[in-house]
Parts: sequence; structure tokens; C-alpha cells
Amino acid sequence: MTAGTASLAELQAELCFIAAERTGVRLDALRVDGIREVATSLLAKAGDAEAAFAAVHAADPELMARLEGACVVSETYFYRQPDHFDFIAETVAAMDPSKARVRAWSAGCATGEEAWSLAATLRAATVRELDVLGTDVRRASIDAARRGSYKRRGLRYDGQRASPFEPGTGELIHVREDLRNVTRFEVHNLLEPPPGLDFDVILCRNVLLYFTPEAQTRALSTLKDALAPGGIVLFSPMDLPGAPEGLERVGRSELQAFRRPMPRPSVLPSAPPPRPAARVETERPPPRPRPSPSVADDAVAMHLAALAHLDRGERREAEALLASLCATRPSYIPGLVENALLLTRNGERRQAAQLMREVLERTDGLDPHAVLPGPEPMTVAFYTGSARAFLERHGVTS
Repeated sequence: MTAGTASLAELQAELCFIAAERTGVRLDALRVDGIREVATSLLAKAGDAEAAFAAVHAADPELMARLEGACVVSETYFYRQPDHFDFIAETVAAMDPSKARVRAWSAGCATGEEAWSLAATLRAATVRELDVLGTDVRRASIDAARRGSYKRRGLRYDGQRASPFEPGTGELIHVREDLRNVTRFEVHNLLEPPPGLDFDVILCRNVLLYFTPEAQTRALSTLKDALAPGGIVLFSPMDLPGAPEGLERVGRSELQAFRRPMPRPSVLPSAPPPRPAARVETERPPPRPRPSPSVADDAVAMHLAALAHLDRGERREAEALLASLCATRPSYIPGLVENALLLTRNGERRQAAQLMREVLERTDGLDPHAVLPGPEPMTVAFYTGSARAFLERHGVTS
């Protein structure tokens, strides 16, 4: 390795750590080729490694913005996970008629397809005033979203839901003018305070799955602070391991939709309750014999024990217990998914993909709405959706 190559590698490694710290993205999930481009450009501009490192440590805002944008995955398309948009339409249609305006936020909108889909869904569902915001950490993505023009070739839109496009037959298709009038885009980092408050709908999908646990906590705080009372936030199946603290699940479990509870009305103190009548001792019936634990109960107990090990930082114990769970209870779907996620965090994606394929094989033919036992009961559709999303994200066909 030459001195120049070594300098580039060292600069790239430094930029990776800075990008992970600034965006919350795990080191193993960073888009390394994008960071390499920033490092190569910076080294060429600075002239030598010492000057390049000085520029990095000075935290030049323009350089940091380029770095943040270069390190993240930008993959999206119109009406991705269509069930979410159907649920949003139903939720908005059922809102209090006195509510004059609906505010919505697409957090991590990439090049805007999700935000435009959200605006079209809301416009079709209500005549109320709309305010739709799309944000992303990548400036180039926000610039593309603001243009609102997309190549017809390769466009992933099946025409089954409200069209966001103006009529036309050219190579480029353009977002409708009425949607442009109610939609705006901003550069925003989810680790920072929210770009607004009192949102009725927030979409944050396929974003948090790339974050470290600490960054997930900070981003969730941002999202919860931005929600209006009664507002909903929706995630992708793989974004979160469970329900966020302080929010309540709504809709089908596979939707990963959560609501900020409405404030409880104040209650005036009431008169003390009447004294209970004197107890009359009666002969108690004999206790019912407790059924012996089922295989599912045993599997859930092992799963919970593995999660407890992870909470305490005992990764080896958790790995051993999950491996034993998958070997002895291969039909326990939540265990297969949990083990796959742990293997992914350890960099063992091939083994994780094998487990996700097994999830699809074992759920094939099952009722998608059937609820499977686990630490948090979920439907078959939730697990099949999670497995397919995992295989798609890692470029593996199911």
C-alpha cells in the first residue's frame, strides 16, 4: 500500500466515524462508496493528508453536509407499502370535522416519492387544508424532491391509488400543481429537534433500521415531540423491535402504526366510595389444575430470556439461547426473526438471510391475519413482511 493509498484509507475511516456520529447510522450500514468519494475529493482539493484532516476537524458546514448526504441509503418509490396509505386515508377521513387543517411529515423522504404519495393520499381523502413536509439529511435528494419531476421509464407506480402526476406522455412526468402548492421540502437530521410541531401524520419508514440503538432513541424522541395529540406515526416492519414508549399501537400490528394519546380530561374529586358490605365467608372451590406449559409458552420464555440477556449487554448468552431456540423450536417464527436480526448486527448476513428464507417457507400457506405467540403477539403478515423487506434490502431474492 502506497503512502497516498494509506492516507486515503485513513481519511475514509475518519469520515466514516464522523458520519456515523452525526447521522446515527451504524458503521456497518454506512454507504461506504459515497464516503470514499467525499474522501477522494477532499484529498485532491486539500493537496495532502494533513490539510485534508485539518479540514475535517474544522467541521466545515458544507463538508459535513456533503458527508451526511453521501453516507445514507436513498431508496424509495411511489406508494411503497400501500397499506400505510390506505390506513392514513381511513384515519384522516374519520377525523373530527371541525379540524380545519391536516399536517403531515415524511421523515427521511429521499427524493420525494413518499411525500408526494402522502400528499396525493390526503388530497383524495379530505377537502381540508393541507400542509405536507418532506425532509431528508441528503441535500441532493431534497433538491430532486423539490423539482417533482421523474423519469417515466423505470417508474414504480401501479396506478391503483390517487395519481400524484399531471397528465402527459413525455419521458418526464411531473407532480400535480395542486400537490406542489401544499407540499414543501427541507434538509433535516432526525437527531436534531423536529422541523415543526403538531403533525397529524408522520411517516418514518426504512430509516431507523439503519440507526444505532442510541440514535433510534433520539430520533424517536424527535418524532414523538412532533406529533399532535391523537396524531399517528408509521414505521416499516423492520424499523423497531417493539412499540415506542409513550405511544399506543393502532390498526393491525403489521402496519407498525402508533398514536400519541390524547390528554386525559381533568376529573373533579368525587365523594368517597361507600363502605363495602361485611364479607360473608363461603367455602372456596378447589383451585383448578394449571395446564402444563405448551411448546409455544416454552419458546416465548426462552425468547424473553434472550432479550433480557441483550438488555444487560450479555450478547454471547443471548446468541447461545437464540441458537438453541431455533434448533429446538424451529416452528417458532419470532425466534427465527430475532436470531436473524442478531446475526445481522454481528455482520453475518448470509446466515441471517437463510433464517429469513426459512420464515417465508414456514409461514407459506398460513392465514396472514393469524396472530403468532411471542414477546409481543404479531400477525403472520408482520413476519412475512419483515422477512421480505430484509431480503430485498440486502439484495437477496426470496
